[in-house]
Amino acid sequence: MESVIATLLGYLPAVSGLNLPLIAALIVSAVGFVTIRRMFSRSTRPNRRSPAAVVVPPYEPDLVHDPKPDPKDTFADNLPPPRSKPDRSPVAHALEKVPFVARPLMAWGQYCLLRDVESFLARIGAGHRLFCRLHLDEVFGADTNEVSDELAKAVSRALEPCVIDFTILDRHGSPVMGILVDEDDPVVHAVFRKSAVPLIVLPHDYSWPALEHQLELQLVPGGTLLRAAS
Repeated sequence: MESVIATLLGYLPAVSGLNLPLIAALIVSAVGFVTIRRMFSRSTRPNRRSPAAVVVPPYEPDLVHDPKPDPKDTFADNLPPPRSKPDRSPVAHALEKVPFVARPLMAWGQYCLLRDVESFLARIGAGHRLFCRLHLDEVFGADTNEVSDELAKAVSRALEPCVIDFTILDRHGSPVMGILVDEDDPVVHAVFRKSAVPLIVLPHDYSWPALEHQLELQLVPGGTLLRAAS
């Protein structure tokens, strides 16, 4: 079509006898037809440079070679920045000049009690554990479902100075019995009573068979240990 238009334009000066307005109208119509055809072909022809014409296959992860995300990295991003620790090297340097000596953690009588109770717990085989010198606020706390958080914190501060000589925990880590030696702390006694956890107060000259009997009644279902041994 473009060549025909060019040929007609070349012969226009030689054909003066023809109807020039008609010929001009035909040429304009031909040019418009060519323009419309080009526009239509461009709009329907896929553009190789257009992103819409590029078919991207779906991503299929390579389970063998692709690294798996590390959950530690995500968890570490959510952690608060670490607190700066004070430099304790001057204290350590000063302590180099102080002589130290190891000392017993408890009196000999309490240590004997510790050995006897541990032996009893191992014999019944129920998974109990014995802890020494726990602060009362480490074992008990106010029920936050019944009291406010402010009151619970105040109760914790009031219990902190009190110490339990021996605390027996079950296999789930819950206290099931407390033992005091030589003194009956009224605060400790009140908390154990309110928590429905048994508390034994031993005099200095306690009897181990009597204590063993109390441990059996509280910790052995049915109290069958001593009867079976006898």
